[in-house]
Amino acid sequence: MGISWYYKICLFGSFLTKNQIDMNELNLIITRQEELKTLINQCLDEHSKLLSKADEKKKAEEEKKGSKDEQPINRKELAAYLRISTVTVTDWMKKGLPYRRMHGRVFFMKSEVMAAMNSFNHKKNSFIGR
Repeated sequence: MGISWYYKICLFGSFLTKNQIDMNELNLIITRQEELKTLINQCLDEHSKLLSKADEKKKAEEEKKGSKDEQPINRKELAAYLRISTVTVTDWMKKGLPYRRMHGRVFFMKSEVMAAMNSFNHKKNSFIGR
């Protein structure tokens, strides 16, 4: 096994254009192929952990924002969203599906409906908490 020369470029540094190299981020190292593979795998593992943390943070922000900015939907839109008939929506309303009345019309909040769907009691054929 001969010794090979490899360049290690920091994967987590600033983004550069195709032909730019930041000399502060470039190190010349001498290593064996197996050591380089291990180093690359460690960098990829660290990068995937950073990505998963960023995804979790983004989802939490979207959920937080979504609960504030959620728009009410009507009976027909809810039926299409749940892939059921409007008659079923009306029946579920009688059994405790949460809804709101605004200006004489019925509206639903998706987050409330989905929470209620998780609490449906099949034995009593109604929604829990109502």
